[in-house]
Amino acid sequence: MTHLDSVVAGPFETNTWIVSEETADGHTTLFIVDAGGSSADLTALTDRLATAPCGFVLTHGHLDHLSLLPALKQKYPDMPVYIHEDDALALGPAGYDYHHQTFENKGLIPWVVVTEQDTGVLPEPDGILHDGDVLPFAPAWKILHTPGHTRGCICLYNEAEHLLISGDTMFRGTCGRTDLPASDSHDMKLSLQRLLQLPADTRVYPGHGSTTTIGEEIETYCFL
Repeated sequence: MTHLDSVVAGPFETNTWIVSEETADGHTTLFIVDAGGSSADLTALTDRLATAPCGFVLTHGHLDHLSLLPALKQKYPDMPVYIHEDDALALGPAGYDYHHQTFENKGLIPWVVVTEQDTGVLPEPDGILHDGDVLPFAPAWKILHTPGHTRGCICLYNEAEHLLISGDTMFRGTCGRTDLPASDSHDMKLSLQRLLQLPADTRVYPGHGSTTTIGEEIETYCFL
């Protein structure tokens, strides 16, 4: 049985998803998907953790989804960070250069600068994800590469329980923006078409906003 809990943090109200899985023997494994916010949000997140996380997964490489990683890695230094290969340049000591380039024409550079000063150096990725992979610490979750919002956007799909963590690919009633340097509206359309092929009762947990289902979104994405 899988349980998802969210902590909403940062100026863009990013959903950080805490995924807990209970095994038949009563053991619980826990991992975190995206980790936005400032250092002030660390306690709000860690207070919700029933046990130490076994890993961190990023749905894509935008700063509002990973800004809390330096603080989390300091608290849990042995916990690996996973991201798709096409967004890996968003992490590491040069990661903030990427974020400056991403947001320089959107009036958000002051936020990037303040975030860097607040949270510190971004960690290097410990693992690289590709389409069709499963999470090594949670093999029920499969990686779906869904470019459009960024080149390396992914969704996490639990086929057995019909659960989808969609990041900024699919929101309730809409999708992620495609006007950023690494965005592509054609790729986004193809990615949404792929997601809408999932079972209608699949519960969708997005990077911002409230949950939805694939069935509800089939009625929404009429332009497809």
